[in-house]
Amino acid sequence: MRFESISESAPLFRELYRNYTEELRSYEPKVPPFNEIEYRREILRNPSLFKFFITDPKEGIVGFIILQKVVQIIRTPAWFIVDFYILPEKRRNGAGTAAFEHFLKAYKGDFFLYILEKNAPAQEFWGTCIKKNELFEVSRPDVPVPENTIIKFIERGKNNDDSR
Repeated sequence: MRFESISESAPLFRELYRNYTEELRSYEPKVPPFNEIEYRREILRNPSLFKFFITDPKEGIVGFIILQKVVQIIRTPAWFIVDFYILPEKRRNGAGTAAFEHFLKAYKGDFFLYILEKNAPAQEFWGTCIKKNELFEVSRPDVPVPENTIIKFIERGKNNDDSR
């Protein structure tokens, strides 16, 4: 797996993000529908977000990941996995797991992410990835959680503290 930077003019990313938004809405109707103006301002042109296509040498683009570097959430450095999307036809064949393991190698430090309460497939996926990679989920009752959402704070362990 590789991560390839997404340019502002990537029409494929726009379509993938639209599909991702609609899939989230199927789990939680309160997720706002795709909005072109918000997409351009909040996602595409936001300089604090790192946006990548997830690519496989044989399969091509299998999804995308959006990251944001943050400090003092768990321990520093830390990454917020803002969005992680694997095309439906590429799921259940290891593409998501391989992409996550690539993230672990490329981006050192702890991380956190949000999962919709009703998104059982995402909960299963992240639970499996956390267990398989011997990561540690940390409780943070001091951090407010959006309605109908689960937040996962993940620590890697003392040997993985270096940063990218």
